Amino acid sequence: MYSQVKTFSDLLETNLQFFRKEVEETYYYCAKWGEGEDQNDHALVATDNLIRLTRDYRVFTTNGQSSYSDWCTDQRSYLFCYLESETFNSVKQSLLQDPRIWAVFITREQGCLFPKYTEISSLPSSTKRIVLTLDDKQPYSVWRRDNSIREEYESTEFPKVNEILHQTVFCVIIRKEWNKRPNADEVLLEHLEKA
Repeated sequence: MYSQVKTFSDLLETNLQFFRKEVEETYYYCAKWGEGEDQNDHALVATDNLIRLTRDYRVFTTNGQSSYSDWCTDQRSYLFCYLESETFNSVKQSLLQDPRIWAVFITREQGCLFPKYTEISSLPSSTKRIVLTLDDKQPYSVWRRDNSIREEYESTEFPKVNEILHQTVFCVIIRKEWNKRPNADEVLLEHLEKA
């Protein structure tokens, strides 16, 4: 599938196919949408929003979860995505100022022999990690600031996909509160609708 991708629009189409269950897996998720482990109710809650983000606002999403709580698990909603420059510029300030979330944006400078990354963030500089999921009150999944650049921008075995992603802004949106709506995808939609 990714060998046919030539543009950001092509990449967006692969996600639309994934969310519609027309493809078995993606480079970032090795199961059919909604059938992987640790899904809880994410596919039920987020599919329509993820399709809208992709189709209407040209947002390429790669990871996320909805707020969730049961007898042993608590989840903080988050969303990882790539934004085109124009989209990024339209929501950057409002996302950075939204008190419900932490927002982190990472840009990659073009034309350098060695990649140069810049982070713009609402996180205090001392924050190195954020627990995303607690299982039996113990950290189960954690976002680590120092891994964010390497893991996201160089994450595929498809050179053209990497080249396309290098032209975008990587975005992390994490809800501050546990098990609270709106979810991260809903927060991003709110900001895009107002932009």
